[in-house]
Amino acid sequence: MADLYLDELIGTFLAMRPSWEEWDHVWNEFKRQWAKVSWPLPSEFPSRLAAFRARQAAVQAAGRAVTGQAEEEAAGPPHHEPTFRAYCAHVSAMCASPDPAEARWGRILHRMAVALIENRDDQDRPRPHKVRIYREGASA
Repeated sequence: MADLYLDELIGTFLAMRPSWEEWDHVWNEFKRQWAKVSWPLPSEFPSRLAAFRARQAAVQAAGRAVTGQAEEEAAGPPHHEPTFRAYCAHVSAMCASPDPAEARWGRILHRMAVALIENRDDQDRPRPHKVRIYREGASA
C-alpha cells in the first residue's frame, strides 16, 4: 500500500518536471509548513509546485510591465514629442496676442521652452557646459 502511495506521489510530482531550484523551494516550504502527523496527499507537492510557479509568473509579469513602461518612457525626450512641439506653437501664438498679460506669459513660457530645448540632451539630461558654450557661440 505504501509503495502505491509513494509511486503515485512521485509520479504526479515528476509529471510536472520541476527544476532543481523549484524542487528545493517546494521541499523547504513543505518541511517548514507541514505540521500534520500523517503523510501528505499525492496532490500536495504538485499543488505547491503549481502555486510556486504561479507566484514566479506573477513576479516576472510585473517585472516585464515595469521594464516595458520604462522603455516606453525612455523612447524619446519630452521636448521632441509632438505635444511639446504643439505647446511651443501655442506659446508662440500667445506672444503675438493683443492682450498684454497673455503676451507677457507667452514670452516667459517661450523662453522656458527654448531653454529646455537648448540645455537638455536627447536623453533629457542637462547638456555639458562646454556644449552649451559652443551652442551659444554658434548662435551669436
